[in-house]
Amino acid sequence: MRFNVQHSEVQDLPQALKEQGDPHPEFGSLFGLARLPTGHFTIRVFPAPPAAWPDLVVHDFRTQGAFLLSAVREQGATRWVRLVSEAGAPCVVRHGIAGPVEVRDARGRPLPHEDTGGGALRITLGKGGSALITARGDRPDLRIRPVKPGADAPRWGLPAS
Repeated sequence: MRFNVQHSEVQDLPQALKEQGDPHPEFGSLFGLARLPTGHFTIRVFPAPPAAWPDLVVHDFRTQGAFLLSAVREQGATRWVRLVSEAGAPCVVRHGIAGPVEVRDARGRPLPHEDTGGGALRITLGKGGSALITARGDRPDLRIRPVKPGADAPRWGLPAS
Protein backbone atom coordinates (compact mmCIF):
# COMPACT_ATOMS: atom_id res chain seq x y z
CA MET A 1 0.00 0.00 0.00
CA ARG A 2 1.56 3.33 -1.03
CA PHE A 3 0.25 6.79 -0.26
CA ASN A 4 1.55 10.19 -1.31
CA VAL A 5 1.13 12.38 1.78
CA GLN A 6 2.95 15.71 1.55
CA HIS A 7 4.39 17.36 4.68
CA SER A 8 2.78 20.71 3.92
CA GLU A 9 -0.65 19.20 3.26
CA VAL A 10 -1.08 16.86 6.21
CA GLN A 11 -3.47 18.06 8.89
CA ASP A 12 -4.60 14.61 9.94
CA LEU A 13 -3.16 11.33 8.67
CA PRO A 14 -6.45 9.37 8.74
CA GLN A 15 -8.10 12.05 6.59
CA ALA A 16 -5.17 12.08 4.18
CA LEU A 17 -5.38 8.31 3.78
CA LYS A 18 -9.15 8.49 3.29
CA GLU A 19 -8.79 11.13 0.58
CA GLN A 20 -6.33 8.92 -1.28
CA GLY A 21 -8.66 5.94 -1.29
CA ASP A 22 -7.30 3.96 1.65
CA PRO A 23 -8.91 0.53 1.17
CA HIS A 24 -8.58 -0.08 4.92
CA PRO A 25 -9.78 3.12 6.63
CA GLU A 26 -9.60 1.47 10.03
CA PHE A 27 -5.79 1.45 9.67
CA GLY A 28 -5.70 5.22 9.29
CA SER A 29 -7.57 5.64 12.58
CA LEU A 30 -4.78 3.89 14.48
CA PHE A 31 -2.31 6.76 14.19
CA GLY A 32 -2.62 10.44 13.61
CA LEU A 33 -0.70 13.61 13.16
CA ALA A 34 -2.06 16.95 14.29
CA ARG A 35 -0.34 20.14 13.17
CA LEU A 36 0.59 22.56 15.96
CA PRO A 37 0.93 26.33 15.40
CA THR A 38 4.72 26.06 15.82
CA GLY A 39 5.00 23.78 12.79
CA HIS A 40 5.68 20.79 15.04
CA PHE A 41 3.35 17.80 15.05
CA THR A 42 1.73 15.73 17.74
CA ILE A 43 2.15 12.04 17.09
CA ARG A 44 -1.00 10.34 18.37
CA VAL A 45 -0.55 6.63 19.10
CA PHE A 46 -3.67 4.46 18.68
CA PRO A 47 -6.11 7.41 19.03
CA ALA A 48 -9.17 5.49 17.77
CA PRO A 49 -8.59 1.77 17.29
CA PRO A 50 -11.61 -0.36 16.43
CA ALA A 51 -13.06 -2.16 19.47
CA ALA A 52 -12.60 -5.44 17.59
CA TRP A 53 -8.81 -4.90 17.75
CA PRO A 54 -7.87 -4.99 21.46
CA ASP A 55 -4.34 -6.17 20.62
CA LEU A 56 -2.20 -4.21 18.16
CA VAL A 57 1.46 -4.04 17.28
CA VAL A 58 3.23 -1.55 15.06
CA HIS A 59 6.96 -1.57 14.38
CA ASP A 60 9.02 1.19 12.77
CA PHE A 61 6.03 3.11 11.42
CA ARG A 62 7.54 6.27 9.90
CA THR A 63 5.86 9.45 11.14
CA GLN A 64 6.08 13.10 10.20
CA GLY A 65 9.36 14.62 11.36
CA ALA A 66 11.44 11.49 10.58
CA PHE A 67 10.52 9.42 13.62
CA LEU A 68 10.14 5.64 13.66
CA LEU A 69 7.28 4.61 15.92
CA SER A 70 6.90 1.20 17.51
CA ALA A 71 4.09 0.48 19.98
CA VAL A 72 2.17 -2.38 21.57
CA ARG A 73 -1.44 -2.42 22.71
CA GLU A 74 -2.63 -5.42 24.75
CA GLN A 75 -6.17 -6.09 25.97
CA GLY A 76 -7.27 -2.62 24.93
CA ALA A 77 -4.45 -0.72 26.68
CA THR A 78 -1.25 0.74 25.24
CA ARG A 79 1.67 -0.96 27.02
CA TRP A 80 4.64 0.87 25.53
CA VAL A 81 5.70 3.31 22.83
CA ARG A 82 9.16 3.71 21.32
CA LEU A 83 10.27 6.59 19.11
CA VAL A 84 13.56 6.73 17.22
CA SER A 85 14.58 10.03 15.65
CA GLU A 86 16.14 9.73 12.22
CA ALA A 87 16.86 13.46 11.95
CA GLY A 88 17.30 14.70 15.51
CA ALA A 89 14.37 16.89 16.48
CA PRO A 90 11.84 17.52 19.23
CA CYS A 91 8.42 15.90 19.02
CA VAL A 92 5.19 15.81 20.93
CA VAL A 93 3.69 12.35 21.38
CA ARG A 94 0.24 11.57 22.77
CA HIS A 95 1.06 8.08 24.03
CA GLY A 96 -2.30 6.80 25.31
CA ILE A 97 -0.80 5.11 28.38
CA ALA A 98 -3.01 5.51 31.45
CA GLY A 99 -1.53 7.12 34.55
CA PRO A 100 1.99 8.37 35.25
CA VAL A 101 4.67 7.36 32.75
CA GLU A 102 8.43 6.94 32.56
CA VAL A 103 10.54 7.98 29.59
CA ARG A 104 13.89 6.26 29.13
CA ASP A 105 16.63 6.25 26.53
CA ALA A 106 18.00 3.16 24.77
CA ARG A 107 20.18 2.34 27.78
CA GLY A 108 17.33 2.55 30.26
CA ARG A 109 18.33 5.92 31.70
CA PRO A 110 15.65 8.51 32.48
CA LEU A 111 15.18 10.86 29.54
CA PRO A 112 14.27 14.52 30.08
CA HIS A 113 10.79 15.36 28.81
CA GLU A 114 7.99 17.83 29.35
CA ASP A 115 4.43 16.85 30.16
CA THR A 116 2.31 19.10 27.92
CA GLY A 117 -0.98 17.85 29.36
CA GLY A 118 -3.72 15.64 27.97
CA GLY A 119 -1.49 12.57 27.91
CA ALA A 120 1.13 14.22 25.69
CA LEU A 121 4.87 14.60 26.19
CA ARG A 122 7.42 16.82 24.47
CA ILE A 123 10.67 14.92 23.95
CA THR A 124 13.84 16.15 22.28
CA LEU A 125 15.94 13.46 20.65
CA GLY A 126 19.26 13.68 18.85
CA LYS A 127 19.76 11.96 15.51
CA GLY A 128 19.52 8.21 16.17
CA GLY A 129 18.25 8.83 19.70
CA SER A 130 15.32 6.87 21.09
CA ALA A 131 12.70 7.25 23.77
CA LEU A 132 10.77 4.44 25.41
CA ILE A 133 7.52 5.43 27.13
CA THR A 134 5.96 3.01 29.64
CA ALA A 135 3.65 3.21 32.62
CA ARG A 136 5.62 4.13 35.73
CA GLY A 137 7.13 1.00 37.27
CA ASP A 138 6.08 -1.23 34.35
CA ARG A 139 8.74 -3.27 32.59
CA PRO A 140 6.85 -4.76 29.64
CA ASP A 141 8.24 -7.31 27.22
CA LEU A 142 9.60 -5.19 24.36
CA ARG A 143 9.72 -7.97 21.78
CA ILE A 144 7.67 -7.41 18.65
CA ARG A 145 5.38 -10.39 18.02
CA PRO A 146 2.51 -11.07 15.64
CA VAL A 147 -0.96 -10.44 17.01
CA LYS A 148 -3.43 -13.31 16.87
CA PRO A 149 -6.50 -12.41 14.83
CA GLY A 150 -9.74 -12.01 16.74
CA ALA A 151 -11.75 -13.64 13.95
CA ASP A 152 -11.32 -15.30 10.59
CA ALA A 153 -10.84 -12.87 7.73
CA PRO A 154 -10.04 -13.19 4.06
CA ARG A 155 -6.34 -13.09 3.26
CA TRP A 156 -5.04 -10.04 1.45
CA GLY A 157 -3.54 -10.53 -2.00
CA LEU A 158 -3.89 -14.29 -2.13
CA PRO A 159 -6.17 -16.11 -4.53
CA ALA A 160 -9.28 -17.68 -3.03
CA SER A 161 -8.82 -21.39 -2.50
